[in-house]
Amino acid sequence: MGMEMTEMFRRKTPVTGENDSSEPVLKAPEQPKPDTASSAARTPLGRVTGVVPEISRRPTDIGTPAAIRAAAAQARRPTENKKLVVGREISLSGDITACDILVVEGRVEATLENSDILEVKAGGSFKGRVAINNAVIGGHFEGDLLVREQLKVLSGGKITGSVKYSSLVVEEGGLIDGTIDHITDEAASDS
Repeated sequence: MGMEMTEMFRRKTPVTGENDSSEPVLKAPEQPKPDTASSAARTPLGRVTGVVPEISRRPTDIGTPAAIRAAAAQARRPTENKKLVVGREISLSGDITACDILVVEGRVEATLENSDILEVKAGGSFKGRVAINNAVIGGHFEGDLLVREQLKVLSGGKITGSVKYSSLVVEEGGLIDGTIDHITDEAASDS
């Protein structure tokens, strides 16, 4: 029996096909064949590499106190302003109504009301009617402009038309050509 066991564990040499008595033969356990859909690769030693852990499939914790606190904190955060940027070489025309901040780098021909900030960059132009809280004009504005809080005309900025403002800052090189009226806080809130 001892001899049969030794014969069973001897390795066959590749050339002769006979058993070599110097080393015992140990067979690795059979590994299942990888399916073709699996992206995991096996190394020569049979180890699996590149395995991505499976994502938990349990239901979300919607009703837990931590989730409720997180939702309440999200509700308390200030909402982001709705910002529209009209880029260079882009033209836009029409009524703009649901915009908190309008940045004009291209060309806009529109009516803009009930917004917070209008910024016309150098090289940009706006033509139309605007009723806004704050305006920064670095390009060209043509039309009727009502600014409830502060109007700032940057160097190189030009306004042509009717301007009503509560506070006015004009940098050297800025130009206003048209009618200019200062409004009080009460008149600004009525507009």
